[in-house]
Amino acid sequence: GQIIKTYPAHRAWIRDLAFSPDGQILASSSHDFSVKLWAMPDGQCLHTFYHRDEAGRLAWSPDSTQFASVGFDQTLRIWHASTGQCLQVLRGKAPQLESVAWSPDGQYLACPGGDHTILLWEARTGECLKAFTDHRDLVWYVAFSPDGQTLASSSQDCTIKLWDVATGRCRQTI
Repeated sequence: GQIIKTYPAHRAWIRDLAFSPDGQILASSSHDFSVKLWAMPDGQCLHTFYHRDEAGRLAWSPDSTQFASVGFDQTLRIWHASTGQCLQVLRGKAPQLESVAWSPDGQYLACPGGDHTILLWEARTGECLKAFTDHRDLVWYVAFSPDGQTLASSSQDCTIKLWDVATGRCRQTI
């Protein structure tokens, strides 16, 4: 392959990258506490956002208007992509929130919550709707199925669990 563009992006290593669903913006997060939005394809930096500690994983809303970032500051932050406004700051219990997923219909956000749990948030209001509590160790990653009815989680307990989003019950352990 050929390098198309190099961005002088962050002052510390880059933790995650995520294209907006419409492909117009690339988000990057870093251990320098920042999250940046880059216009595609020219690479102009549109916004820089900050966590109070290292910034982690990223997830976009399906309509590309908002994105979420998690950080080592125990927060999940929801940002408006075009204005740069922080819309919500949601708090977990883990020393660091490791991952975040946005449901395909845009209604929910999920992230590991600490205490071996996964938290399900209503994206619009920031209300914590459910805590999924069947893992026996730290939860690292979460992902929604394409239809949004199942949430997958992976844990330090060496399992993958598939959850029914509507009921919060564990459907299967792999």
